[in-house]
Amino acid sequence: MTCPVLALERISVAYGARPVLQDVSLSLQPGRLRGLLGPNGSGKSTTVRVAAGLLPPDAGRVLLNGEPLTRFSRREIARRIAVVPQSAYLPEAFTGWDVVLAGRAPHQSWFGGLNGHDRAIARRALAAVHAEPLAERRLATLSGGERQRLLLARALAQEPEVLLLDEPTAHLDLGHQIAFLDCVRELACGGLAVLGVFHELNLAAEYCDDLVLLDEGRIVAEGTPGAVLTAARIAAVYEVTAPVLAHPESGRPGVLAPAAGGARHGVGGNGA
Repeated sequence: MTCPVLALERISVAYGARPVLQDVSLSLQPGRLRGLLGPNGSGKSTTVRVAAGLLPPDAGRVLLNGEPLTRFSRREIARRIAVVPQSAYLPEAFTGWDVVLAGRAPHQSWFGGLNGHDRAIARRALAAVHAEPLAERRLATLSGGERQRLLLARALAQEPEVLLLDEPTAHLDLGHQIAFLDCVRELACGGLAVLGVFHELNLAAEYCDDLVLLDEGRIVAEGTPGAVLTAARIAAVYEVTAPVLAHPESGRPGVLAPAAGGARHGVGGNGA
């Protein structure tokens, strides 16, 4: 196995007296898409913030190509790690082209503007996510799925080695979820190291090379989708009795919703 591009080593984070992550270690490899799963409050978004260098851990360290992330400036990190959030404030008057060009900011000097090289990279980013038709359109005219594709293109314009996705499909319908994740899958196959936070277990199972399952701030399972998504583990972590069947085409695990009024043992927390 190649050296990880990004590695979290024994990370712990607390918000006040409340522990959010406890001794979490995971790594990202070039060309692979890892899915980060867990109920609300399990620490998924906090893990992304730590991995992006946006939140210093209380214990442990983050390594970027073997070097502590703390040795890099914010501009250097932004050139190598890109984040696609659930949503972002984008002025309605902006065009898709404006959004994607913003991804070139970490590569610009304090006194220099955009040049032909920046524009060429932005065009390639739009093409990579099949969003060229959105370049001249105002954001006010775009759907949520189209905006998310532009945020993905903006991240690619940073020319990162690592792509972090914090529930980017959370507010999209199924068709837009699939279109977005098809793009992400292509990017991972092209060599990016990708970590994505998922609530949709079945989409994670279909698109990810492997999965990491968090519960109460700890990793309770990691491995292939088939190894992680078992009925027993779903019952233990999500407190739901749900059948797990093999997909008839891919053979990957599919989690069925319990029958109405079926067994539900409790409700998870919020946040993190």
